[in-house]
Amino acid sequence: RARAAFDEAARAVRAEARAGAEEAAREGEEHLSILRQRLEKEAAAQRQWQDQELKRLEDKHVEVLAGLRAEEARALQQARDRAAAAQAREQEARAARRAEQA
Repeated sequence: RARAAFDEAARAVRAEARAGAEEAAREGEEHLSILRQRLEKEAAAQRQWQDQELKRLEDKHVEVLAGLRAEEARALQQARDRAAAAQAREQEARAARRAEQA
């Protein structure tokens, strides 16, 4: 009789332990699900930030390139203007020499 009572108590303890383990597993799954959702949201926010940052950098790059092209165009125009002025001075000097010789 004592053995039967012991066996019954042991079965009850095992059943309670199983129920506790199942409850802990369910809670663990719920927590994992919540963590997964949180991670997915954070990953989406991170991807959005990266996309925005890449777009900002791309826009900045385009601005910098446009500025460089404008600077190159100004420098080229200045060089052309200096060359034209030098050519005009050279022509004036030739004309003055011809006038002297005449």
